[in-house]
Amino acid sequence: MTGIRKNGVTNQEGKKSMALQFISGNSISDRTAVMYETICAQACRHPDKNYIFLVPEQATLQVQRELSAVHPDHVLGNIDVVSFGRLAHRLLNEQAGKQAVLLDDTGKSMILRRIAGKEKQSLEVFGRNLNQSGFIQELKSVISEFSAYKVTSEVLEGVLPTLEKRPALQKKLRDIEKVYTSFYKELGEEYLTAEELLGVLSRLVPQSEKIRGSIIILDGFTGFTPLQYQVLEEMLQCAEHVVCAVTEDEKGGREELFSMSREMKNKLLALAKAHHVSCEEKNHRYVTKKRKVAEELAHLEKQLYQVPPKSWNKQTDAVNIIAAKNPSEELGFVLRKVLSLVREGYAYREIAVGAGDLSVYRDEISHVFDQAGIPYFIDQKKGLNTHPLIQFVKKTLAVLEEQMSYDSVMAFLRNPYVVSDENTFDGDILCEDLDRLDNYLLAGGIERINRWKHPWVMPYDNADEEDLSRLNQLREQIFNWFVPLRTVWEKPDTTVREAMTALFFFMQQFDIAYKLKAQQKAFRESGEKYLASEYEQVYAKVLGLFDQIVELMGDETLEVRVLSDILDSGFEELSVGFIPAAVDRLVVGDLMRTRLEHIRVLFVIGCNDGLLPKRADRGGILSDYDREILKGAGMELALAAREEVFCQQYYLYLLLTKPSQKLYVSFSETSADGKALRPAHLKNVITKLFPKCQTYAAEDAYQKLEGLMQKKDGFLLLINGLRSYLDGEKEMWWQELYRYYMEDEAFKERLDIMREGLFYGYKTEKLDKQIAKKLFGGDHEISISRLEKYAACAYAHFLTYGLQLQERRQFELGAADYGSLFHASISHFFELLEKRHLNWREITDTQRNQLVEESVAKAMEEYQTTVFDSSARNKSMAGRIRRMTDRTLWALGCQWEHGAYEKTWHELDFGRAGGNGVTLPVEEGLELSLRGRIDRVDIMEEPENNRVYVKVIDYKTGNTSFDLLALYHGLQLQLMVYMNAACEEQRRKDQKCIVIPAGILYYHIDDPFVTSDNFRDFAGNQPVGSDEQNEDYLDSSGAAEDVLSILEQLAVDGLVLDDGDAVRHMDHHPEEPPKVLPVKIKKDGTLSALSSAAAPENFEVLSWHVKRTTKRLGEKIFSGDISVHPYRYGTQKACDYCSFKSVCGFDPAFDGFDWKRLKKMNKDEIWEAIRKEAGE
Repeated sequence: MTGIRKNGVTNQEGKKSMALQFISGNSISDRTAVMYETICAQACRHPDKNYIFLVPEQATLQVQRELSAVHPDHVLGNIDVVSFGRLAHRLLNEQAGKQAVLLDDTGKSMILRRIAGKEKQSLEVFGRNLNQSGFIQELKSVISEFSAYKVTSEVLEGVLPTLEKRPALQKKLRDIEKVYTSFYKELGEEYLTAEELLGVLSRLVPQSEKIRGSIIILDGFTGFTPLQYQVLEEMLQCAEHVVCAVTEDEKGGREELFSMSREMKNKLLALAKAHHVSCEEKNHRYVTKKRKVAEELAHLEKQLYQVPPKSWNKQTDAVNIIAAKNPSEELGFVLRKVLSLVREGYAYREIAVGAGDLSVYRDEISHVFDQAGIPYFIDQKKGLNTHPLIQFVKKTLAVLEEQMSYDSVMAFLRNPYVVSDENTFDGDILCEDLDRLDNYLLAGGIERINRWKHPWVMPYDNADEEDLSRLNQLREQIFNWFVPLRTVWEKPDTTVREAMTALFFFMQQFDIAYKLKAQQKAFRESGEKYLASEYEQVYAKVLGLFDQIVELMGDETLEVRVLSDILDSGFEELSVGFIPAAVDRLVVGDLMRTRLEHIRVLFVIGCNDGLLPKRADRGGILSDYDREILKGAGMELALAAREEVFCQQYYLYLLLTKPSQKLYVSFSETSADGKALRPAHLKNVITKLFPKCQTYAAEDAYQKLEGLMQKKDGFLLLINGLRSYLDGEKEMWWQELYRYYMEDEAFKERLDIMREGLFYGYKTEKLDKQIAKKLFGGDHEISISRLEKYAACAYAHFLTYGLQLQERRQFELGAADYGSLFHASISHFFELLEKRHLNWREITDTQRNQLVEESVAKAMEEYQTTVFDSSARNKSMAGRIRRMTDRTLWALGCQWEHGAYEKTWHELDFGRAGGNGVTLPVEEGLELSLRGRIDRVDIMEEPENNRVYVKVIDYKTGNTSFDLLALYHGLQLQLMVYMNAACEEQRRKDQKCIVIPAGILYYHIDDPFVTSDNFRDFAGNQPVGSDEQNEDYLDSSGAAEDVLSILEQLAVDGLVLDDGDAVRHMDHHPEEPPKVLPVKIKKDGTLSALSSAAAPENFEVLSWHVKRTTKRLGEKIFSGDISVHPYRYGTQKACDYCSFKSVCGFDPAFDGFDWKRLKKMNKDEIWEAIRKEAGE
């Protein structure tokens, strides 16, 4: 045979012998080139002999290219480059007869999902975790790992009894054993896993003519699994010669760093000796010839992870450390430096980018390099689970599972293969129509399939018959899409084959293949070649998955949910790989996978703690502690965390020693989402090795312009420079670049937009007066709530009443709905009293209860909604509304009986509808008419004095409380405007009487329950009210409640006249419980300063102030002032519950934005300010 020359084994021709030889060398040795040249030369001399390069799967293409470049004829001929898997397929093809189908990871996951569903009840530990995201993938990894490490069911059964003292691990292992056994039972002899394929390969090797007498070269491995060692054991006995490339130090240094290489050597030597294969030390070779590398990089290779290391005490520009603010800035540096290097004469293929965790950078690398026109190849597969096509299938099945629920239907319809901006494809739904449909479904509570079967008739906002007709067309179209699919999938005897066929035909309705081709073309034209490649492959991947499901379980019958789960498991495994599109391209790879050769410059990005090396995330089914215990029990498994650290150190050594001229190591100070990051330990290692190696900022001024090659390249750089200037950076290196773009007409518009964005500040703008009048109502009628809204924020008023924006209605009862229902119910109650000629003071509890029942029923009927019947919760809410309405009317009655007032009006309208409007002249020719509805007006007449006291009550369901400061600033005008209107109405009735405002009050509709044990009086003293007193206030139900406490909980809130007689007209005994007025009586019978009361002259001046404020607000509205200046009072802000925060963009950090700050004032200061304004 022929051997590897130069200290290798060289046997005489024709003599049959086997040998194992190691070709060793460190990472910067010329070992690979020497081995490739030698093998190619021998292959040329012996064309009849097979030379098999066995390499990792991801390295096959690169090794083929490198060997072709070295081969004298530039063709491989009798040299074959294969992975273990490919070699197994080659040998299987030599065999005659039927072959088992190879099951990939996708097939494994789907079978495991089905098994897990069947075994769920018997799995003591895993049963509750099966539906957790990613759990099936974890289970698949464990099953694959057990198979690869020859852990059979028998081995598991033998280990289980030894774990009696570890019950948690024992239970886990028992569950794994059940799934493991069921999995391989399910496969039978028809299917084969990748791990089993290696077992088959080991049996095929002795029978193979291809292997017998061949030269086997092992390259690129750091170790093997037990099954791979089993294959190599057979090869050692059959092949003429086995050569293994090993990376290690010549003199055996750095034990931990090269521990895996030495373990691999020792295991191969043991196998060779066991089968009497020649493996003499003299035949092994250590390659001392070095690649041409910079001195500093040779020093790095020699000293990395040495203890102690020797430092390089000279200046260096071959090793550089770069600090960036964030990953984007880090990649910005890489981009500029790559362009600069190419301009200096470097080829793209001589530059590489490596990362410990490529997922952090992958998407932005693609975007940045595509935009810059840099040819690149990302050596990493991309998962497809989030691709729109896969989401289309998932959402389709969700519609079936959830019986056309709102969420499932809208998620499906929002898919880009269903909705469109224009009618590009027949049957596509327009975005505009979809928005209308979304609003209708939400408002109507259309949640299940039954509501889709029949025409929709519910009116919606301002929709006319034509709009409703269009909505029904959409209803019918969407419903009919799913009819054939649902018919097949919901039949109990439908097979998986029939279900998948129906799903395929469902997809065809949407021309998805054509749409994917259109997207692929668009991506290719825009330079996004990786997205183009992804969209080119995804359709075939999905259909391949469908075929695989049919092949695995086509004749079975499964429920929709189960089949959907199986599909989900398959989708999680789908990924696409990419083939380098050009020879001259920059390689982007990760630490553990990528094989780099002939690199002059390397950028190592993401040198941060937890990213480089990537933190071992092995918290899955078997923890590192579990693995240690199993290892002690004789079960060899994959590396534990500590061994994983050594493994990653080794790969980091390989990566850092690949460049021949320059190494750039960069880290970020913060993550993309702003979290602080620490540099990795590697930074300290390099700093110790190279003490004079400085850490440069990624945005250092000297680096700013060196990477620019085209006009467009500098624009982002200019933006970053201006942003840094705004952040306080004094150096203005960007000025020349700014002038350059200013002189270029083609960039003028982009420059204007950039300036506007960078120097953004809010500028107050006003509407034209005529536009304001048209927007805010030609009839010049305005509600009090509008004025209060304007006082809070003029811009929110503009959006609400000018543009008429509103939140989407939902099929539920909100706070406003409850308020409307309570108001309507109370109004109907008083209408029934009048209609039936009943006196409120004289009706019994039973009569009140009956009237409340009728009133609430009528209010709900008028509300025209089925929301009360939509859920048990809403049904209970209907009962709560009845109870609270009854409680309210009972409490109001009790309060009324305490005083001498008579209810005169309920639901008193004023303004145009009521014919008794409050008008305000705004400007010449423009008069505002205030409109409103007062919930209740009570009066008390003193004929002897010709005086009439007026009390206004407004019912509230929220937590609004009377605030004199809010009233002063126009935020609570309602009660005082109501009082002015009620007084005017009373004067119209009797022009001779003296009308005196007695109180403006809120009554809070509530349902309190307070026991006497925990109730305290107004001053916080002992419980009040004897049992006898409480009995006077008990309602007819006889509930054991402290009625006094409840009445005080329901006390009115507001402002009353500071007049003892006026107060006693409202409550004959205000000093006694229940205290239902906002006053506190002193011993002499006068009102305490703690009372919420105003002197008659203050009520008068307050009336003037409110009229003036409403006039001023009206003037500002119709002047076109829509400025964004919301009020702020302490911690309370107009923006707190505003629906338009995302619309206005209010941010006090920007110039021009500011709060309308309300000064804190006490009661006396407020009255003084009002009187001062009135000129008193």
